[in-house]
Amino acid sequence: MATKYEALKAKMANWREKGQEQLGHALQAVEVGGTAFAFGFARGKMADADGNLDVAGIPASLGAAIGMHALGFMGVFGKHDEHAHNIADGALAEYAAVQGMRMGVARSDSPGNKRIAGRRSVAGLPQGQNPFAQQNRAGAFSRQVANPFVRAA
Repeated sequence: MATKYEALKAKMANWREKGQEQLGHALQAVEVGGTAFAFGFARGKMADADGNLDVAGIPASLGAAIGMHALGFMGVFGKHDEHAHNIADGALAEYAAVQGMRMGVARSDSPGNKRIAGRRSVAGLPQGQNPFAQQNRAGAFSRQVANPFVRAA
C-alpha cells in the first residue's frame, strides 16, 4: 500500500512541475503579446502624423525595451526578472513590426512591386480594391475600415 501511495505522490509532483512549466510558457506569451498589443494600441491612438510615438526623440517601444532589459539584467526585479524580459521582448516586437511594415511600404514603391494597401492591386483582389473595406454577406462592400498604413488628415 505504501508503494502505491509513494508512486501516486511522485506522479502528482511530476504533474505539478509540468503544469507550472506550461503555465510559465502561457504567462510569457501573454506578457509578450499583451505588451506588443499595448504599444500598438498606443501608437494607433497617440502617434503623430507620420505614425511615430516618440518620447524625447526615442521611439517609446524601443526605449521601453532597452530599459526593461537593462533592469532585468541588473536584477532589479529579483526572482521576477524574467517578466521584465518578457515585457521588453513585447515592446521590441512592436517596434520591429512597425519598422518592418515601414520598410515593406517603402520597398513596395519600387516599379513592378505590388503594395498591399494603396495604389497597386492585391493578390486576389481587383485593381484598386481596398483590402481594408469590409464585405457584407452578399459580397458588397458595406463600410470602410481605417487603413492602418495611412494617417487620416
